[in-house]
Amino acid sequence: MPGLAAVYEKSEYLRMQRAIEELLRSEAVEQKIASRRDAVVVRDLLPKTDFSWSKEAWWYDLSSGTVNSYNQVVNVDLDKKKVIAIWGVKMRGDPVVSAVKFMRGESETIDIWEIEALGEGDISIITNVEDVVLYHAQDKVNIQYYLLAQGYAQFVLLGKVAEKRDTTVAGSRLKREEVELLHREMFRRE
Repeated sequence: MPGLAAVYEKSEYLRMQRAIEELLRSEAVEQKIASRRDAVVVRDLLPKTDFSWSKEAWWYDLSSGTVNSYNQVVNVDLDKKKVIAIWGVKMRGDPVVSAVKFMRGESETIDIWEIEALGEGDISIITNVEDVVLYHAQDKVNIQYYLLAQGYAQFVLLGKVAEKRDTTVAGSRLKREEVELLHREMFRRE
């Protein structure tokens, strides 16, 4: 069971996001999605693009779901084209879901996150690096929500996707030294 904790400072969120991006770049090269780190684009996780939902919005219709049970909301094969890391959640609307189960295929449970304590607008991120949910390029992503009541699941999975440049987006064309300069300036302590 991961440690999820409320985010109190924007800097915590940004540090986690940057660390995830670096991890995904390395994983994408290691898993031969791209031959070099600069050929990898890391972007936000998108429900339609990455999970085949009907629209690019984090609202999932569970009005006919089974209450007091896990309901599958994602079942996609990554086809060796992308790597996904999920590292937190942001609650929106009324809670109809109390937990999220992350599975690899049909039989391997990676982790289960209890999210019932989150309130409207709350953001929770993992508290231990080991709790990042990482899907490799050859994995089948299976995500299930534990349903408390029928309705719409209204929370955002905070995640990033690494894929070969120009697959979904082209990404920035900044040179490495320009990126390093921007990072130094953005995270400079005054």
